[in-house]
Amino acid sequence: MTRHDGPYVTYYRVSTQKQGASGFGLDAQETKVRDFLDGGRWQLVASFTETESGKCGDRPEAKALAYCRKNKRAKLIVVTLSLLTRDTKFLLTLLDSKAEIVFADLPQVPPGAIGRFFLTQMIAVAEFEAGIISERTRAGLAAAKAKGVQLGNPNLQEAAAVGRASKHE
Repeated sequence: MTRHDGPYVTYYRVSTQKQGASGFGLDAQETKVRDFLDGGRWQLVASFTETESGKCGDRPEAKALAYCRKNKRAKLIVVTLSLLTRDTKFLLTLLDSKAEIVFADLPQVPPGAIGRFFLTQMIAVAEFEAGIISERTRAGLAAAKAKGVQLGNPNLQEAAAVGRASKHE
């Protein structure tokens, strides 16, 4: 979990196709990695990018980890912990994978037990926060629905209604 002069493998992620297509989220991540690597002073040997929700546990970062394990000196660099996961169990599985992972926004995290403890506490808070946000969102939607608010994308609802009507004709 510390910087070194060996090879790095990057892992970039955006949550939606729209973010991926715009390139803005990816451009910002690439800039942070370049800054972390001192503008190229350290060797970047591979890059992996995905467009996937952070909630999904079975994601392509496995390819990046496999590359790191195959190339034993390579470290996986991720811009920020929350881009990798917000799931404590998933993080612990990654930390147990024998691939070294560094976070560009947390270069001061030490290797070993102290670093593992620090990252575990951070991800536990992120997981808690995601759960609380989800609960508040569900409660807010239920309250709006109880008041008669039409939920969902009206354009999609209209298209579905047209589709149902054409089936009955």
